[in-house]
Amino acid sequence: KMTATITLSGDGYDYVFMGTPEEAVKAGKSKWIKAKVVNGLYTFTIPVSKLDKKLAITPRSHKYANDPEMKDEAWRPNKWIKFYSGDAIKIKDSKTSTAEDADSKADKKDKDKNKDEEDSTGKTSGKQTKFKNDKKKDKVSKYKDDSGKSTSTVDASTTLKDGVYTPDSFSWSGGSGRLAYIRCNKITVTNGQAYATIEFSSSSYDSLKANGRVYSKSGGGNSTFVIPVNLNANNTIIGRTTAMSQPHWIKYNIYIGKAETKEAAAKSKEAKKEAAEAKVKMTENAPEIMGLTYESTTEIEYAKYFKIFNYEGGVKLLSIDITDKTALKDEYTENAKEAVKNSENEDGVEYDEEGNIVAKSASEYVEALYHNNVINYLLVPEDFEVPAGLDKEYIIVKTPSEKTFDFSEEAIGFMELTGNLDAISMLGMAEEDIPNVKLSDAVKNEVITLAGDTEKPDYAKVVKEKPDLVILPGSLIPEEIKDDADNKAELEAEAEEMKAQLEKLESRFTALEVPVIIDRSAQEKKDLAKAEWIKVYGALYGCEDAAAEIFAKEAESAE
Repeated sequence: KMTATITLSGDGYDYVFMGTPEEAVKAGKSKWIKAKVVNGLYTFTIPVSKLDKKLAITPRSHKYANDPEMKDEAWRPNKWIKFYSGDAIKIKDSKTSTAEDADSKADKKDKDKNKDEEDSTGKTSGKQTKFKNDKKKDKVSKYKDDSGKSTSTVDASTTLKDGVYTPDSFSWSGGSGRLAYIRCNKITVTNGQAYATIEFSSSSYDSLKANGRVYSKSGGGNSTFVIPVNLNANNTIIGRTTAMSQPHWIKYNIYIGKAETKEAAAKSKEAKKEAAEAKVKMTENAPEIMGLTYESTTEIEYAKYFKIFNYEGGVKLLSIDITDKTALKDEYTENAKEAVKNSENEDGVEYDEEGNIVAKSASEYVEALYHNNVINYLLVPEDFEVPAGLDKEYIIVKTPSEKTFDFSEEAIGFMELTGNLDAISMLGMAEEDIPNVKLSDAVKNEVITLAGDTEKPDYAKVVKEKPDLVILPGSLIPEEIKDDADNKAELEAEAEEMKAQLEKLESRFTALEVPVIIDRSAQEKKDLAKAEWIKVYGALYGCEDAAAEIFAKEAESAE
């Protein structure tokens, strides 16, 4: 027998039933599946009768169920769910107790010991900004050689004098999403080599692969390891947890920031401030990004709504101003200012009335990045290892995009000019509205999938096709409303609806782990400013030189 645990992004449904609304009512409450709250989200464990087939599922709205006038409509109609078997990977044998149960027990044990510190939710990334350093030197954990060479030897040399230091920053990423945190409160430098004290939010990690070796857990309590590290760079570690039904090795990346001079420390502090302020307004100078080396700035002569900064390794920072001359400006400016404030306070941790940390999922962090004045995308080559923690500061886009879900006619024009129409795998428009013969033929030949429009995307097709990028038109952004407008109230109501729809799209695609780029080329005032957006597509599809050449010819012919 098969079961599946599904998690919803909201809390509007308190029960589900595997069948139709009529069958749910007839079956009675004993057959309904009740929601459980896990990490602040509503989850349901449901029976799965078959794979690769639509299964009827009916959710119950508790709001309607408690409203005498709406009670008959509490069971919401026309819902279904489908589990695809094609990419299913067996990760464990079925046992009496599940891995999730074991992890939950281990986490609960750890939380009882660390109620004053521990975040109450599992994560796949984190950032530490407050440190507790006892100033005592830590000895490297006992180790043996890793015969499998799962990790590479690290360059742990540093110019710091021998002693004990507090990190300037620490971030981590990876894992299964059940770990609340990894921390590093201390760096011990011995004979010019840097050793970091790494603590997991669980006592179940007994071994750690790092630096080409296997290290043993030090001491009792939470799993702690003292290992050599390369400061100011990504380090790969692989921990073995015994919390599951059988031991599992789980891979993480850690990044320990530590300025080795006073000048570097001051520069690092200023860089953090600049990175936060870059959400408020478009920056003229390339911000310093942890773990990346700035190389150059793409020349933008006419366009007002985007900037491109180039970093070592083919990484690019694409900044798009999403609020200038729009009705989003006031609210999104406040969001951006709050982000600046939070950058100075434990990575924006929020607390409830009882002083407990408010849990946030990875998708919530990403979703919030869309709601600032400037959306900052980190365009990274497929094989580039993103420094741990940057996924909370920037929307990560793998380049070149090979499976784009395109809703924008402007994007189609730019992709045709740069020879990248083959990168479009899905279109969000009616067949009769496709402005390109090649794309129309591809749709007819079922090479490209039509998947709804901006009002109603077909998310089931998104799950199946797995696009790596979504491009939306700038027309989804509500226009700026003048104070003296005759129908101001009507325009404000319309703007609020447009904002809600845009944010809904961003939220849904974020939940599906697909980044969203909004093409504002049509909102640029000058024709050359509109045309210059081709440079954005050069960055997204790895053809910067061709895009620059096309634009140069356009500019020359316009003179």
